[in-house]
Amino acid sequence: MASLTNGIPLPKLTKDVNYDNWKVQMKALLGSQDNWDVVENGHEEPVTTEGYTNAQLNALKVVRAKDKAALYLLYRAVDESGFEKIANAKSSKEAWDILEKATWGGRSNTNNNIECYNCGKYGHVAKECYSIKCYNCGNLGHISKDCRSEKKREEPTNFHAEEEDEGLLLVTTIPEAEIKPSCSSEVKPNCSDNSVWYLDTGASNHMCGDEHLFKMLSKEELRSVSFGDASKVAVKGRGTIWYQQRNEKIGEIRDVYYVPDLKSNILSMGQLMEKGYSVLMKDRELQLKDKLGRLIAQVEMKKNRMYKLELKIVQDECMQLDLVDEAMKWHLRFGHLHFRGLTELVKKEMVFGLPKIEFEKKFCEECVIGKHARTSFPRSSEYRAKEQLGLIHTDLCGPITPESFSGKKYFVSFIDDFSRKTWVYFLKEKLEVFETFKKFKVMVEKETSKFIKAVRSDRGGEFTSVEFNKYCEEHGIKRFLTAPYSPQQNGVAERKNRTILDMVRSMLKGKNMPKKFWAEAVQCAVYVQNRCPHAKLGEKTPQEIWSGMKPSVSHLRVFGSLAYGQVPRQHRTKLEDRSKKYIFIGYDEKSKAYKLYDPDNKKVVVSRDVHVEETKQWCWSNSIEVETSSDIVVPSTTTMTEFFDEGSELHTLEGLEENFEICSRKCITWSFLLKIG
Repeated sequence: MASLTNGIPLPKLTKDVNYDNWKVQMKALLGSQDNWDVVENGHEEPVTTEGYTNAQLNALKVVRAKDKAALYLLYRAVDESGFEKIANAKSSKEAWDILEKATWGGRSNTNNNIECYNCGKYGHVAKECYSIKCYNCGNLGHISKDCRSEKKREEPTNFHAEEEDEGLLLVTTIPEAEIKPSCSSEVKPNCSDNSVWYLDTGASNHMCGDEHLFKMLSKEELRSVSFGDASKVAVKGRGTIWYQQRNEKIGEIRDVYYVPDLKSNILSMGQLMEKGYSVLMKDRELQLKDKLGRLIAQVEMKKNRMYKLELKIVQDECMQLDLVDEAMKWHLRFGHLHFRGLTELVKKEMVFGLPKIEFEKKFCEECVIGKHARTSFPRSSEYRAKEQLGLIHTDLCGPITPESFSGKKYFVSFIDDFSRKTWVYFLKEKLEVFETFKKFKVMVEKETSKFIKAVRSDRGGEFTSVEFNKYCEEHGIKRFLTAPYSPQQNGVAERKNRTILDMVRSMLKGKNMPKKFWAEAVQCAVYVQNRCPHAKLGEKTPQEIWSGMKPSVSHLRVFGSLAYGQVPRQHRTKLEDRSKKYIFIGYDEKSKAYKLYDPDNKKVVVSRDVHVEETKQWCWSNSIEVETSSDIVVPSTTTMTEFFDEGSELHTLEGLEENFEICSRKCITWSFLLKIG
């Protein structure tokens, strides 16, 4: 037995081995060891050996030894899948019978009932079908893996795209104008081992373990990924990878998980199918087609039954610039928050959804223009509230010109001293402050089940009116008023309003937005500020201290960016566009959605289904649709006689100059007719 197992290799039964041939070899092997009779006939284990003679006990011992030896040989003569089938067998005969009845077993007796799914005939399986065509030599009767002809030279990538095809693999193709190499003028594809990707039907998401392959990477702890062996690895981020197509254009794979412990790159076929691609697997080959049915990739199954796809990954020689761009993007999303504040948010993990990147201080022209201030005066010690609503700071800002779209000229801010959370309300007149304060009081007291104990404000008439003082007295609200001509004593509210306006100027300037959007910018700035660090709060944001929950900022977008919002099914016909261009103007906290401005209809819509292009903006200067100074929209081809009355003085130089200025404001094109004689 020892000489057999050590010197002679056992015949191995796998899915690629003919069972009948293996069966003959195993019969001969077991017979040579004098064990076949036990496998074929088996033996019955006695209930008790009481009364057995020594000869009977010795015979039973020999049979048991033969059975165990035969079972051991069967264990070693099958692969892992076969071993799992017979691992619980109590005898060699039971194990043999299990193999006979398995998928590859018992075929010799039932071949005539087997139908080949390749040719449709009976008596053989598809693997043995002579109608199978080899993709290597083109002959019938075998597959390319078993072909004896010289192997065709494998292309560096498995793409198969026609000339008119844009190579829409995975997600999208990037126009050349959007490809911005950093330090070098050339973008070089990387064709290392990390260029190999495996198409996986069981993977829920694209995954990559090499951080350097990502063109853009947002590092954040997402969740864990489970594998077939019950092991789990953590997902450390999500990003985009660029690859070079056969037509030399650059494509990108979006929404790729960064899994540092992953040794192989994985493309999820489920994720591809969600994007509209179809996957066909037949005869050891996988075909990937786009939405129009065009063949995008054709991959042959490898020996390990995996589909391997090779991609030329595009990597910048200087990836640091991408991180800088990412930092600037978040600087803009946070309404031009200083980089020190962004760094504090990351290091102290004060919010969810903010990537862990280095926020080095960079020059921002909009910040310089919108926030330039005088050197500050030293601050005196301030009274701090011990709980929510212990002290409310308030101040009125305005009048602001131009008026907002709804005719508002002021905004009043309320700041909770304990959490430093801020609320703003927009007003047409100063007299509305009192009614606004009553609404604010009811809202925050209902939300916290606490009462406002004190209010600090300046001595403006809107805060010192008889009705305001009487209301505070009736509700036991203590008043802190500044000394005459000393607004510095109301420093918290004064600084808050100044900070808000600094952000508003930078936000409007950054996207060249008309000033009439100041109210939307104020509301957006306050929303962002409530999720920013504060010197008085330590490692928490105002929103977290107020609500008790750490906020997420992954949904933040750059104010004023071009956005595409889905048009509801009820508002479009079958053939109309499903998306429309808008301008992103803030967040709607009531419905947890984005607020968008429709420049065509001059309306504000709220939508959750939004895609924001943060690098683009609306061209306000060349757009007639967004004229806010007049409700008249005049086509650019309007003639002079259609617009002016007959009495207009066009024949004098002064009249021409005056009317030319009017036409310029109305976007009317001048045309002159030369009359000879």
